[in-house]
Amino acid sequence: MKTSCNIIQDLLPLYHEELCHVDSQKLIEDHLKDCETCQTFLNGMGISKIDERIKTESENMIANHAQKIKKQTILYGLIISMLISVIPPFVVNLSVTGGRLDWFFIVLTGTMLFGTLTITPLIMNKRKGLWTIVGSTVSLLLLLFTIYSYSSGNKPTEGMSWFAVASISTLFTVGAVLLAGKIMKKK
Repeated sequence: MKTSCNIIQDLLPLYHEELCHVDSQKLIEDHLKDCETCQTFLNGMGISKIDERIKTESENMIANHAQKIKKQTILYGLIISMLISVIPPFVVNLSVTGGRLDWFFIVLTGTMLFGTLTITPLIMNKRKGLWTIVGSTVSLLLLLFTIYSYSSGNKPTEGMSWFAVASISTLFTVGAVLLAGKIMKKK
């Protein structure tokens, strides 16, 4: 008497997990010798497509979450380190100059330049390079202007030539980098 495929397919999960009785195991193996349908059914019991998809999605979710946490940790660490690097010069400048903020703005714009170079790529989702270049250029120009304004003192036109040369060369260099990037992107 031939056993029906329905009965065998009901027993295949137990057979696959090696939980069925020896008699049932022999019955299933005898049936599998002649039945391709039940063999295919048994082969499909390994890892189902749903289980595989769930496993892949959970691994991706864990990796994305770990990347997000890493990015946040770096971002917060950089912001805190920038604040720590700005507060002591602020206090020292106030105490040394009798309440005036002289050279503190040079420290502040220098820290801003560092921040645009390190934090901008972390917080921008698209066009990280472009935003980093533009932000660092603006920060660099502010730093140059701050240095110029505190170095010229009462004679503002005296240091104008080096400020103009530094600003123009900075803008020219950034323009060349952006143009080269655009040309390379087309290739």
